[in-house]
Amino acid sequence: MDQAETAHQDLPRRAKVREYLIQPLERAGLVRPPKMTAAEHEAMLDKLQDRLGYLPPELLSTLAEVLLRLAEGPLLNRWPAFATIWNNAMRLMPPPDDEAHIMTSWLASIEGPVARSGGYLVELHEFLRRHGRPPGSYEMGKIREAAADNGRRRQRIEEWIAKGHAKGEDRQWLDWYLRRLAQCEALVRAGEDKRAAKGAAA
Repeated sequence: MDQAETAHQDLPRRAKVREYLIQPLERAGLVRPPKMTAAEHEAMLDKLQDRLGYLPPELLSTLAEVLLRLAEGPLLNRWPAFATIWNNAMRLMPPPDDEAHIMTSWLASIEGPVARSGGYLVELHEFLRRHGRPPGSYEMGKIREAAADNGRRRQRIEEWIAKGHAKGEDRQWLDWYLRRLAQCEALVRAGEDKRAAKGAAA
C-alpha cells in the first residue's frame, strides 16, 4: 500500500464516508428526492456519515456502485431512502458490536452523562450490546447492581495488584473493564461536544 492509499485509509470516519460514498454519488448525478427538503436531505447525508464510518474505503466504494444502480425516480437519478442505503451497507458488512447504533447513540445522548455520574457506563453499554434496546426501570436497577458489584471487584483487584497478589485472569478483567470504560467515556464526551457545538451555532 503506498502513502496515498495509507492516507485515505486513515481519513477520519465522516470524511471517509464523504470521499468514498457521498461525493462519488453526487458527481454521478444523484439528487435529492423532490418530496424531501434540502434540510432533510442534508440531515440524511449527515446520518450516513455518522452511521457508515465503520466501513473501509473499498466497501464504501462498492456501496456507492450498488446505490447508483438503485437510484430512484423517472430518470433514475434520485438518492435511495436511508433504509435502502443502510440495509445494503449491512449486507456488505454488519457494524461491529461496539458500533451498533443503539450503543453509540444512547451513550452519546443526554443519558450518557447520567450513566457516567451514576457510575454504570460500562454496565449500561453491555446491556445495550446484548439487548439492542434501552433498559426499562427494572433493568436499570439490575444495571446499577452490576455496576456496584463491578466497582467492588475493581477495587479488590487494584488492591491485589498493589500487593502483588493478583492473578492473571484478574488483571485481564481489569484491563478489559478499563478499556471499555475509556471507550464509553469517549462516546459520552463526543455527545457532549456535539450538543455544545449545536448550542454555540444556534
